[in-house]
Amino acid sequence: MAVSEEDGDFLRAPSDQKYAALERASTTYKPHESYALEKEKQYQQQFGDMYFFRLAKLKPAVEKIALDAWDDFQIAGETVQKVERVLDVRQGRLCWVIGTIYMEMPLKPNILDDISKDVGRFSVMPLSRAD
Repeated sequence: MAVSEEDGDFLRAPSDQKYAALERASTTYKPHESYALEKEKQYQQQFGDMYFFRLAKLKPAVEKIALDAWDDFQIAGETVQKVERVLDVRQGRLCWVIGTIYMEMPLKPNILDDISKDVGRFSVMPLSRAD
């Protein structure tokens, strides 16, 4: 495979040119502390609120691009429609939705599993009646 001259510029050794140091801007991000779990597992790396914030900021721009691409788009005579939530997706209906994808990672501590276990552990047992 031949490499063009423009692409070949990437295949050379690093230069000795000095660059100014970059400073990282501070952030005003504050996590939404809605509850605390006191357990042996650590939950400091739960990023749900960050994902929600990112979706809220990016959704208008993504929606504009998607509307331009999918507005009045038809497949086999059926027009593709936007739905607001994944729960609104129906089988056999062409649609698109904007959201965040959740990826299951079995080896990572899962706060949802721990909460569901706690709910079962602390549920009230029915009282038996004396006959």
